[in-house]
Amino acid sequence: MRRLTVSLAALFLPFPLLGQDQDQEQRVPVPALIDSWYKVIQDGEHRGYFHERISTIPKRFTKYEYLLEAEYDYTHKDDGGEESLIINEMATGELEEDFDVFTMDVQIVVNGAKLTQTIRTFPDLDRRSVEIVLPGADDTAERRELEMSSTEPFWPFVQPLFYKLRQGGDLAQPRTIRLKVKTEEETPAPVEVIVTAMADLPVLEKTFRVNPVTISGWDRRPLPPLTRFWVDKFGRVVEAATADDKLRVHLAKDDRDARGSGTRGVTAKGRRDPFSKTGALTPLKGPAATAKKEKEAPKPGKPLEIKDSEVDRYLKEAKAKIQTLQEEVARRDMAAAEKSYQDFLLAYEALYSKVQKNPVQRSELDDLKGQAERFYGGAEKLLARAETHLRAINDLYATDDVEAIDKEIKALQNLRGRREFFKDERILELDRIILQAEQKRAQAQARIELAKKVILLSGIVSETQTVMETVQIDVTIGGGRLSVKEPVKVVQQVTFAVINDQLYKEGDVVAGEGVRVDRISRHSVEISYKGEVRLVGMKK
Repeated sequence: MRRLTVSLAALFLPFPLLGQDQDQEQRVPVPALIDSWYKVIQDGEHRGYFHERISTIPKRFTKYEYLLEAEYDYTHKDDGGEESLIINEMATGELEEDFDVFTMDVQIVVNGAKLTQTIRTFPDLDRRSVEIVLPGADDTAERRELEMSSTEPFWPFVQPLFYKLRQGGDLAQPRTIRLKVKTEEETPAPVEVIVTAMADLPVLEKTFRVNPVTISGWDRRPLPPLTRFWVDKFGRVVEAATADDKLRVHLAKDDRDARGSGTRGVTAKGRRDPFSKTGALTPLKGPAATAKKEKEAPKPGKPLEIKDSEVDRYLKEAKAKIQTLQEEVARRDMAAAEKSYQDFLLAYEALYSKVQKNPVQRSELDDLKGQAERFYGGAEKLLARAETHLRAINDLYATDDVEAIDKEIKALQNLRGRREFFKDERILELDRIILQAEQKRAQAQARIELAKKVILLSGIVSETQTVMETVQIDVTIGGGRLSVKEPVKVVQQVTFAVINDQLYKEGDVVAGEGVRVDRISRHSVEISYKGEVRLVGMKK
């Protein structure tokens, strides 16, 4: 697999401002939430999906929360032949008011090789840092760090850039915008963004007013070389395509339309991926989309009652059931395999207490349970489902939907009572997931409460204070102890934040709001409330 080359930053070069025409009126401010699903099509075949969400953040120093996720496969063709790539992308972070990236955590997995980027901005220090972990040979990883000014526009991928260009009026007229893109090799490459006149684009039985935009020089191999984009009045990509038009990304009606059925990039190959969000909630759809799609749990069978004299017979039947389970899984008859697996669990639960005093029988039963899990993986499947619930809760946290989070937590708690976890150490992993979910629920509640707090930062004040301290000195002279106390003058710099017209230093709690001032910077303060942290900018 060729080295992953991911564009990391775009730096504007000076270019003339052109006049604006009536199409400038097509620019519309970004609403509170834009949630868009896309399907990936290559050579006429549905290969996977993209999902993008941008939402405004109330009363925050940064303006927008951003999410991008994708799961698809892509056949790369060149002179050397064809290469099939299974790709997962995930990015979450916050954008500034002008849509520059403030923070972003990016993970890209290509055929199992993972690249990560961690982007952090420190405006008070005029610094932006990027930590990159590149996949290497033999499962090794190469770590790199980039440092730049916080004033340099920076995007790990192209979508947020379009919001910036549209909202800044730079897509108002046909023009060529020249950028320089910084990669992990720190070799800036020239990039051109060619904007053509707005046109009508029919999509999903609607007509969108869009700018066709072509980007050249933005090399993200081995990811698909998307170079043509159709950008709407908000800055959202409605459609994208490669130069040869063999791969296209279309706006879809919803998550089901985007994911499709039988999609090669999503459901085939029997793979499990850490970035898969099958069944995860889209905030626009309301509470607990996962619960609607989730397979109904098997009804618990009546517990077996086994006499001591019947243990050998039931062990023999359990062994036969495992053989049947293996054959059913091999021929992909999963409905029959589910029944055989549940029948075995009934016998296992009843036999467990009966064999504890017989090491041979106990070892045989444990071995059968291990085989059942290898062939069918019931506990692992439930853990994967639990992880899906947890990812949905993390998404819901971003929208402050506590009611939907409660439903997801209830689904997790229902999993805990399943027979698959009887005497299985994986119950500890499930308990960890439930604990994380409950903590995220508490964060969401604190986030809602914090959003209602009135925190108005109108100034930063520094003063020099002189404090008299008493220093005690103990000295031993000629075998005798001499203790001396002397006054000492200490000069120290103290910084206060003017919040709600009152002065507060670091560690103080804002009166009437219960919010703690954790850190004071030149133009902002970092506050916390019940573990939820927020950066508040100075009121202009």
